[in-house]
Amino acid sequence: MPGKAHHTIAELVRRGAIKVILTTNFDSLIEQALDQASVPYQVLSTESAIKARKPLHHAGCTVIKLHGDYKSLDQKTHSPNSPATGRQHRKSSTRSWKTLVCSSTDGQRTGIKALVAALQGRQSRRYPLYWSTLYGLGTAAGALIEQHGAAVISDVTADDFFPDLQQRLESLDALAAPQLRRG
Repeated sequence: MPGKAHHTIAELVRRGAIKVILTTNFDSLIEQALDQASVPYQVLSTESAIKARKPLHHAGCTVIKLHGDYKSLDQKTHSPNSPATGRQHRKSSTRSWKTLVCSSTDGQRTGIKALVAALQGRQSRRYPLYWSTLYGLGTAAGALIEQHGAAVISDVTADDFFPDLQQRLESLDALAAPQLRRG
């Protein structure tokens, strides 16, 4: 079942604060939360899905599953992580993923390494990069953070981080709303 963080992410998507979700998870918990929030989305978990996708700026929400989707038959036979996949296909598929991820941030490995590898080619500084971590930074993540001048938010779980982010955005909305005056 989707947890607090999944539901909060879905609400942030509904309010327009998030358009692209990058995940190394291959479960469907984020999709379940988006469904429950009645938020339309596209899932990109295979090279064929990348080729058939709506452009990111036209999609309401795009979920990019760097490790694929456990439900996808195409993923099981064509994943960059599949041992049955040939070396040439892995190179081609990895290029597709990197191109997609770089374009989604305005611009395939395991765990955090997949995300780091995907973001290393990011050229644009149009959008700031934030990195939330519970367990501290590894060498690769630290280098990426330095490369992009990312802000680090330490010692926080996803179930604490996302609701706090949502509350801060709501506070900013309240400050931006014009005050009604009598008179």
